Amino acid sequence: MPEDPHDPRQAVALFRFRLIAPALHLQPGPERAAVLQQAAGREHEIPGSRRRRVAVSTLQDWLRRYQRGKLEALYPKRRSDSRQPRQLPPEVAELLSSIKEGEPRLTVKAVIRQAHDSGRLPQGQRLAHSTVNRLLKQAGLMDRPAEQQAGGDLRRYQWSEANALWQTDVMHGPKIAAAVPGRRQAKVYLLALLDDATRVVPHAAFAYSENADSFLAVFRQAVLRRGLPVRLYCDNGSAFRSQQLDAVCAQLGVNLIHARVFHPAGKGKIERFFRRVRAELLPALRPEDRASLAALNRRLAAWIEGEYHHAPHSGLDGETPLDRLAQASGSVRYAGPDIDLGRIFSYRFARRVSRARTVNLHGRQYETVAGLAGQKVTLLVEPEAPPERPLTVLHEDGESSRASPLDLQANARARRSRPPAEGRPETPAQPATRAQPRAPRKQQLRLRQLGSQPSAPQEKP
Repeated sequence: MPEDPHDPRQAVALFRFRLIAPALHLQPGPERAAVLQQAAGREHEIPGSRRRRVAVSTLQDWLRRYQRGKLEALYPKRRSDSRQPRQLPPEVAELLSSIKEGEPRLTVKAVIRQAHDSGRLPQGQRLAHSTVNRLLKQAGLMDRPAEQQAGGDLRRYQWSEANALWQTDVMHGPKIAAAVPGRRQAKVYLLALLDDATRVVPHAAFAYSENADSFLAVFRQAVLRRGLPVRLYCDNGSAFRSQQLDAVCAQLGVNLIHARVFHPAGKGKIERFFRRVRAELLPALRPEDRASLAALNRRLAAWIEGEYHHAPHSGLDGETPLDRLAQASGSVRYAGPDIDLGRIFSYRFARRVSRARTVNLHGRQYETVAGLAGQKVTLLVEPEAPPERPLTVLHEDGESSRASPLDLQANARARRSRPPAEGRPETPAQPATRAQPRAPRKQQLRLRQLGSQPSAPQEKP
């Protein structure tokens, strides 16, 4: 996987994965062929291309390539004109579309302003109002869908196997003690995942923000606790529209599905879970539960594992979520030893090591191991990791090491290694000789006056 998270080839690879993901876990046969045919029959916004459709044979080729080489096999070859400027690069078009999808009520002018404020536009990139308006119209983001105006298809559904589909969303939570000095209280948000078939909560946690970093930390804990989902269903909020989440799901083989704009009714199960949180958990919070974020999350975990998972659920015909999980967990996939979740969920930052063996990340200095001065490295940073935690460093030769926060006081006491001077002749070590005892001072003065030196010290009578 390339180290640059803004590489436009990554957007193409993730688009290809999204098309083949529904057929990824299906056996060859009529069912897989029908899924691929359905994807080929729809129009798509293809990154970096004006085409709107993909052939079934192309989808089959992408599927075979992914099965052989995972996400890296879906990256397109570099173009011969990759260094030449274009009118609207694919990564800019993707940024504009994601902003409009996340907040459909924004005008074209507001979309352009948010794109400039994001800091993700290439240096010197200009956005014309007519160009952005044409892009959003082609993507179908300027008008409300006809199915929303007519009511849409709202049929109820439920998967039969555990981890076949996870729903996720964010709930506005209560105010608790703030972690920032000078503030008394701060609002928190509940990020949760819910298994569609069993109503089990793989993981949920409160956070001070509802951004992508907070969700990735919750998603990783859910994978560690309950295995890998086949599909992840979410809305178009900023926490679920990050390219990092796309890359994580692609490497895990998870089909990331976003709800259609103006069509939030498909997440009714997790909305019902949030209603229970508001009705049962929040009114029972004690002052000590609101003292810190860690205390609130401990109370939440105790309520989920001790009450919610053991309570009969009307959507499960009166069974509890754990009872239904015991019946439907036969095909659950778990992250084995060959899947390094630490690297998959980490952000990647390319840096060059200074002569002092340090790298700078977000205004903080980290000290690398010896031998990396002047080399290009990649730093792996886990979501919501504290700045004092050591970083994983990937070398150019494929090896890895750790980088710790720079400690100037410790370095002041450290002993420096001195390199050998070039061109200095090495003198052979002289054999140790036994020192001769010196004569008494009066005898030395007398001998000096006579101009001679004794061959051996005189013994006292």
